[in-house]
Amino acid sequence: MARAKSILVAYDGSQAGRRALDAASELMGYGSTLAVVGAGATLSPDSLVDAAHYLTDRHIVARYIEGDGHPSETVVSTAVDVGADVIVLAALNGSLETVIERAPCDVLVVR
Repeated sequence: MARAKSILVAYDGSQAGRRALDAASELMGYGSTLAVVGAGATLSPDSLVDAAHYLTDRHIVARYIEGDGHPSETVVSTAVDVGADVIVLAALNGSLETVIERAPCDVLVVR
């Protein structure tokens, strides 16, 4: 896969979500952008703040988007909005199949 220019990671505050942040960080290259969308059953109000601290500690700049609505719909619509080349999400995400079926781009599933 060529280096993605626009990366979207679905983050739910879980350990699996943290692994998705790591995988998305590894895809970053010169000129890439990263957006983190909060989506999932384990999402708390502080989840995106935690993701911001985690990525900032790794010198990764990202855009943070609060998800609203059903997680799979949120991830897919956000991918369209940000023009994502790839969506990164955890295998434990309950919306996995729906995101894969409806995604406008490649999907990287992290275990």
